[in-house]
Amino acid sequence: MSLSCIIPLEAHNEWTVEKTEKVLSLKTVFDEVILVGSDQSFQLRLPPNFKRISTTDAKLAHLLNKGAQEATSTYLSFLLFDSDFEILNFQKLRLGLKEKVLFYFDLQFSNPAPALCGVNAWAANARADIARTPFFEQCLTLSKKDFYAVGAFNEILSEGADAEFIKRWRKAGNQIQKAKGCIYTSPRKYIQNGWLKSTQRSIAWNLKFWAGKEPKELLS
Repeated sequence: MSLSCIIPLEAHNEWTVEKTEKVLSLKTVFDEVILVGSDQSFQLRLPPNFKRISTTDAKLAHLLNKGAQEATSTYLSFLLFDSDFEILNFQKLRLGLKEKVLFYFDLQFSNPAPALCGVNAWAANARADIARTPFFEQCLTLSKKDFYAVGAFNEILSEGADAEFIKRWRKAGNQIQKAKGCIYTSPRKYIQNGWLKSTQRSIAWNLKFWAGKEPKELLS
């Protein structure tokens, strides 16, 4: 069993010394770490000795699919760039991997998050635990063979490709299981766009999704 870590890069991402050290630490657990980004994102100063894939399409679902396509391992972990983590949690995750099961971590927000982001973290974890629909931010991990059997991420969607994939995953009779530990995600969009506006947009999308709207309808 081998495990690849796929990290999508976006133009707003910044490599700090701390971030570089975190990404380098992934090599102690993963068989390969793949950085996937647009041409613009690869103008960043990147750590050496990582597999780099450049693409003209900067949409998140496309970046993740491109990384999966190039991965050589039997299992895939999709880790967003803004995530923070404890490397021990990935070591534990690796020991329990199995086919037909998608793993995810509990979600928390890293500092400096607005206080109300605690509500969003609670809601995200409730959606994952109760509705069995985790977010990309929760580091989705699964077998590459099963990923393609379900059909990869829907690149039509500018957002919500995670929930749409999980819907197909569950329909195929596959399982979803919480891993031990948590992932910390950036509160950037809540700081830049405001907590209320960002939360309202998320709620509106979820209402349409759970009402059974088709992918193209979710774009409106």
